[in-house]
Amino acid sequence: MSLVTFGWNQNSQLGHGDSEIRVSPCSVDTLESSPILQIVCGSRYTVALSRQGNVFSWGRGDDFQLGHIKGTSLSSVPRMIKSLEQVKVVAIAARGAHTLALTGDGKVFSWGRNDEGQLGLGTRDPCRTPTEIAWFRDNGVCVKKIACGRVHSAAISLGGDLYTWGCNDEGSTGHQTSESQVVPGEVLGLAKVEQVACGSRHTLVLVCRERQMSWVDPSILNTENALYAFGWGMYGQLGVGDRRNRSAPSQVVFSRDALPTTDKVRISSIACGYRHSLAILSPCQGQSDTFTDDDDEIPFNTLWAWGWNRYGQLGLSEKLASSCCETPMLVSLPHSAVTVAGGGRHTVAVLQRSSDSAKRMYSWGRNDDGQCGIGFASPEQREPIRVRSSGDDVQAVAAGWSHSAALLEIPLEAFDETLNRDLENVPGGMGRSPSTPFFSAIRRPSELAPTSTFRKVYLRASSRLSEIMTYGNLDAGFAQFLNTLILLLNILASLRMRVGLPQNTVIGLVVPGACLTVFVSNIVFGVWADMKSSPATTFTALPHGINTVIFFAYTMLIMTPVYEKTGDAQLAYRTGLVSCFLLGVLELPCLFLVTMMRKLIPRAAMMSAMAGVSITFIAMTFTVQIFSNPAVGIIPLVVVLVCYGSNVQLPYKIPAGLMALMLGALIIWGAKMLDIDLMVGTVAPPSAVDLNASGKKFLFLPTTSLPEVIQGLLDPRTWSYITVVIPMLIVNMVTNLSCIEGSAVHGEAYDTKKALAMDALITIFGSLVGNPYPTCIYIGHGAFKSMGATSGYSYISAVSVLLLGITNGASGVMQFVPEVAGVGILMWIGIVVTAQAFDRDDDYTEEASSSKSHAAAVALGLLPALAAWCLQYLQATIPACSAVISNSTVSPHHIPFDQVMKRLEANGIFVFGLISLSRGYLLSSIFLSSMLVEIVDRQFKNAAMWMLLAASLSFVGAVHSFELDGQGINSNYGFPSRTLGEFPLKYCFAYLGSAFVLILFEIRENDTSIKRMLQRCKKRISRTFQDSDLKKTRYRPSRSIDREDFDERKPLRSDRGPSYAT
Repeated sequence: MSLVTFGWNQNSQLGHGDSEIRVSPCSVDTLESSPILQIVCGSRYTVALSRQGNVFSWGRGDDFQLGHIKGTSLSSVPRMIKSLEQVKVVAIAARGAHTLALTGDGKVFSWGRNDEGQLGLGTRDPCRTPTEIAWFRDNGVCVKKIACGRVHSAAISLGGDLYTWGCNDEGSTGHQTSESQVVPGEVLGLAKVEQVACGSRHTLVLVCRERQMSWVDPSILNTENALYAFGWGMYGQLGVGDRRNRSAPSQVVFSRDALPTTDKVRISSIACGYRHSLAILSPCQGQSDTFTDDDDEIPFNTLWAWGWNRYGQLGLSEKLASSCCETPMLVSLPHSAVTVAGGGRHTVAVLQRSSDSAKRMYSWGRNDDGQCGIGFASPEQREPIRVRSSGDDVQAVAAGWSHSAALLEIPLEAFDETLNRDLENVPGGMGRSPSTPFFSAIRRPSELAPTSTFRKVYLRASSRLSEIMTYGNLDAGFAQFLNTLILLLNILASLRMRVGLPQNTVIGLVVPGACLTVFVSNIVFGVWADMKSSPATTFTALPHGINTVIFFAYTMLIMTPVYEKTGDAQLAYRTGLVSCFLLGVLELPCLFLVTMMRKLIPRAAMMSAMAGVSITFIAMTFTVQIFSNPAVGIIPLVVVLVCYGSNVQLPYKIPAGLMALMLGALIIWGAKMLDIDLMVGTVAPPSAVDLNASGKKFLFLPTTSLPEVIQGLLDPRTWSYITVVIPMLIVNMVTNLSCIEGSAVHGEAYDTKKALAMDALITIFGSLVGNPYPTCIYIGHGAFKSMGATSGYSYISAVSVLLLGITNGASGVMQFVPEVAGVGILMWIGIVVTAQAFDRDDDYTEEASSSKSHAAAVALGLLPALAAWCLQYLQATIPACSAVISNSTVSPHHIPFDQVMKRLEANGIFVFGLISLSRGYLLSSIFLSSMLVEIVDRQFKNAAMWMLLAASLSFVGAVHSFELDGQGINSNYGFPSRTLGEFPLKYCFAYLGSAFVLILFEIRENDTSIKRMLQRCKKRISRTFQDSDLKKTRYRPSRSIDREDFDERKPLRSDRGPSYAT
């Protein structure tokens, strides 16, 4: 059998030799020579059992849960556990950070984390290698089944007795005591136990009825066996009708309302997730009339789920879905359930199809790391969906906290034939999904037997076109195109009004050059995505082009000041070209610092910087534009939210973005026919001026600007205005790194150095064809991925933008279609990217004793971007008011910008703080968020280092430095930077003082750690005598453990997340 894994892989728990996330099943090649019999998943590691009885493990091993003698902290590929070679292992179990193994002669071995006695060895010390649980041997108990919870364990003896041990805080072991059990103890009141399953802190037990009841409640199903639950019940995971904890077994019943049948049923399988539970019910022999699947003889097994449902892990329909279900609910499935596994917040199941008895894999629930294996990452998948690359026969599935595994009977290469058969079985032909071809009339290559070279080329081209022209690619391509269209309109307006460039230069040189740059970048990154894709995994191209934030920075901070001080528009444009060229050149040597930057900057800080730009310059900018013109903008926005927010499909294959534009155009033109002006307060678009200025010329082909760049490099006046290039380079690097990190979060790891090298070369190329704006990787990869886009959207955008640039199409399009009708897509992208920054941090659950959520750090990192966005509006407002007041009919005076700012500060509006926080806002976001991440993780020394970095950046004016004059705000750099009010020096002092305070906390933390270590040594010495007596005495449930021992358990320390979570 072939083993495939998918999902989160930060700790190499997928076994592929790397830490790249997989959003589709990928074969574990190193185990091809060892047929796998069983697969289980811990929180951040995986264990497999071969047919020969050998045990393999890989992933995170900082608590010795891998069982290896050497190299215990991490294993990126499966490694055999050598100490188990001499015994015949027949079953394994894992959860949290400990592992159990069952041998053929009924012995149980355990290893890993043991702070609650979950290994059953009589102590609380972790165990590096598999060690037999001597209690079973000493008491003559032969074990036939085992199960692991997060910090407790269970076993069933040959006689059907249930034994549990470990943490019992909420009654998860079923013993009538609140103390942890360090050795196995029998759970009284249960006999003839058939199966046991353990969740995070609750347990399910399946028991054979000793005698059948003569009377059955007509409201519940008549089951041949009985299901009991005990332990943690806060989320309804016990299924007993309330959310109270149970320390004694309580029966779980199944409602007849969901499955109206009088036949007797049997509970054939049970499973537990982190906070949810699952059970499969089968018809008893000879009573399968109601349970059969129509014309098929295969009995239809039903799946029931209950407990926590925040991310849809119960698989219930929207009508039945709620945050928690306190009783079992029937899951609607297309086929008969065979087996099921519960993960941290997701579920994986094997279903048997009635038509050909093929066993398929389905999944649902949390999918932020691709743990559902459906080809892309998304916040949640509420209803069961087919894991497409799963083969004909799936024998077993397993689920960890955020990764999954499955055993297949066919190799991964044989999936294509299965997929084709699946498509043929869809009623009405090919179903509508993000990957469905828009032109469904395009036939498959297999349907047209090629007889000539021309026909082969035609078929290949048709096949490739169908891959590109899918719904997901059209939606994402349209969003990318619209973003570029809006950017071009800003270029048309800004370069004319703020830089003073003549119309023919903007339309004939700048716009074609910018469009050619975007065309090349989209093609390059699209091809790169194709090269990384495979039949099993499809990559989404990184969105790349001219960044809106960089566009405003280069226009407002470089070209506009040059034009205002010299009045030479050509010099301003030339300075922009040279600055763009130099940024690309300087980016190349920075490639060698990338690896260090990614290691030092926490992921939460990267995601926070990206989210800050998304929620402000993308989402908020377009939101206010929509609400400025509600009659035209809100209705198309609702269409976008419905289609993307709930995956509603429009009729006639119409992409959501196109429908939004069509609605906006219909509204605006309908209003014009009725002589109603809906676009109140907007200025006339520049399109009419553009078209008139272009004369009869139709094509505007790009031309070289190399002479302009050379002239600018030789002109000493140019160099005095490009001091802003270095900060812009840092901003560009941080933006690129954040976006690359964002793509890795969604399962697509692109090589950082290659990405930055291509970005630098494209920036240099753009400066040589008339484009004064650097390129960078866009925010939005995760949103495009969730749309189902691949590399095709990048090609669609490339061709559309090139045609737009060389025909001056931006002006023509906006004469007929209102811009506000289409910006809802961009607003949605900004919202999704922001939400994903917080979703990612949810992996660090409250279950971990020491690792807390980094959501607060993400929120802190948003504040500098918010300040920059507010300042942008303030900067635009004051000149506008000044222009009105200085009108000759009102007053002949011009209001200086700096005087207004000082007056606002004097009146308690604190604009100086707003300006300071906005200067170098991406850098401020990084070091503030990183500092809080380290504080949350109690790494005060690392937090102090971030404050020292902040002090250095403040000292030279890279952040918080500004000068005011009558025209606006200027940057000021120096060593040190001296500005109005000495703000850089003040910030430097504040950050140095903060670093000193954090160092004091670090010293205090180490001092406390030393005291705790001495206390543990003292307790360990006094506990030695208790341990020796405990091993000689059979455990009785009534016996308690010293409460001090219970309180002395050491919480796990982690740098970025919990060592166990499920």
